[in-house]
Amino acid sequence: NSVNVIDSINLYQGESISFEAPSAYSVAALIPTSGTMGKGRICMLTHKNLCADIYASVSTFDFFKNTVAILPFPHSFGMLGGVFVALYNGVRIAVCPEMHKMYSVISAEKPAFLFAVPAIADGIRAECIRYTNKRISSGVSASVAEAEGYAYASKLLGGECKFIITGG
Repeated sequence: NSVNVIDSINLYQGESISFEAPSAYSVAALIPTSGTMGKGRICMLTHKNLCADIYASVSTFDFFKNTVAILPFPHSFGMLGGVFVALYNGVRIAVCPEMHKMYSVISAEKPAFLFAVPAIADGIRAECIRYTNKRISSGVSASVAEAEGYAYASKLLGGECKFIITGG
């Protein structure tokens, strides 16, 4: 038994098409795996699986006003965390169009959540360590330089970032 969730959609040419609600166990997405532990594969995720993942995420995190996603959306983490969970919570999603614009997008959007691949989080950390070490070499005490390094990190992330969540 299926229920028509969407009775019809009017198409551009005036035609209409009907849709049936999917079953909980029907395939909702085909996600490529990275092949970290061997050859990459395609993983079939059902509607029930996606909904369970979204529920687990929203039960764990209190999502804030906006999110920046610097992830490949075809990856399950990018799709679930960067898109579906954010949409479920009604938060604004900003997508970084080009990697060289990453810091300007993050600063402008002032995200509470930053979803990124681990290399991006490592890059942000390395940038802050470079800044801190530069301050120490200029004669600033280590404790002051470390505090300034945290302030620099906060500025890089728009000043309102509560979490950097990585995966991939």
